[in-house]
Amino acid sequence: MITLIWAFMERMAPRAGTALLMLAFAATSDPTTVGYYAAAMTGYTVLQAVTDGAAKRIATSAVATGDGIEFLRKYRIWYGYGGTLFMLIVLVVVWLWGAPIADVATLTPLLVLPAIMGQTVVPLARLQRAGMWKQVSLLSGSAAAFSLLVGFPLVLTLHNALGSVIQLVLTEAIFAVGVHRIAHSVLGVNAVEKASGANYFSQFRSAGTFIVSMQGQYMLDRLAVGFFGGPAALGAFNLGWSLSRSITDSLSTSTLSVIQSRTIDARQKSPAEIRAVIMGAMPHALAMSAASVGVVWVAARFIAPLILGEEWNTMLAVVPLMSATALPSLCCYCLIPALLYYERMRWATAPRLAGLALSIGVGWAVQYSLAAAVWIALFRELLSMSVMMLGLREVVNLRMVMLPLVSTTIVCGLVLGADAILGAVASN
Repeated sequence: MITLIWAFMERMAPRAGTALLMLAFAATSDPTTVGYYAAAMTGYTVLQAVTDGAAKRIATSAVATGDGIEFLRKYRIWYGYGGTLFMLIVLVVVWLWGAPIADVATLTPLLVLPAIMGQTVVPLARLQRAGMWKQVSLLSGSAAAFSLLVGFPLVLTLHNALGSVIQLVLTEAIFAVGVHRIAHSVLGVNAVEKASGANYFSQFRSAGTFIVSMQGQYMLDRLAVGFFGGPAALGAFNLGWSLSRSITDSLSTSTLSVIQSRTIDARQKSPAEIRAVIMGAMPHALAMSAASVGVVWVAARFIAPLILGEEWNTMLAVVPLMSATALPSLCCYCLIPALLYYERMRWATAPRLAGLALSIGVGWAVQYSLAAAVWIALFRELLSMSVMMLGLREVVNLRMVMLPLVSTTIVCGLVLGADAILGAVASN
């Protein structure tokens, strides 16, 4: 539990800083400007998840072997160049979409992010493998706090995306320098085996394919929202997603990291032992996720309305339900290490690819009801979770099935009930 909390704080710190600045940016700008920023960040998020996310899934085992280290070094080089080129294309697309050149210029610091993030994969994996979650978490929090001190005044002064972008770049740069220093001073020279025989490219491709399918859904969500509703609708949707999922998505990725680190040497483990690893983290993570939905509900109902204008009210109305969609998503993340272990990632990829059709439904529904779009997204997550569990029949038991289903039902019911009570009190 303590390890999970530290891992969660490590992932939460930069996301919380980004969400806070997004809120300040929205309060001092308009939905259309926020929409252009959201479009660029969608491209960056997809790049980060597909490449950086896949690399981190295999890095904890790869850093222990010579061929694994060699693969990660090659990855660092091509990610730096290829990622920068990809982000340049994203900015050109945002400009062609209609963004003023001045707004596009505020997004240009994003071009250096791939080179910075490529430097963190090896030292971060070494620290995680050594169980140094607390040190990593404190470093991440410190980097986010310092970058907020720089970014927040810029957002309030300039009323554009530059402050948010600078905050993100500073956070990653400070974190990259910090993990290198800690890994070198505490762990020293990395002791590795000469060769492992593992095909790290194949593992990277398997993890990347799943993440492509998952992020493809989220990207298509935004593309569909932008296509059907325009920049203003995309800005509202992206802000709502950022406010609602920053905490819960951090919890999902941190839980994945903890489970992954405990199964990196698990070739001889039985299905019961794999189940024990998953269930050692999933109940705690679901409880923390449910609590975070409550925090999001309070923020959306009582705090954000004091900061944002009336044009954001429709979005704020569905933010707690958006947050609840993360519970089945968290369960999916918990199952990924087991699917990687048994080399059955197709059971994770297939439902995500099928879910692309539902992404179009999400974008289409936004024109008429944000709530309907959120319910479609929730159904999609539950469908993916169910298929992934089918792929792990020897690992999954009844408790593992019922826990996320019951948790999601209770949380959604509490959100709707609390809104009904609040509405009744307001009308009297």
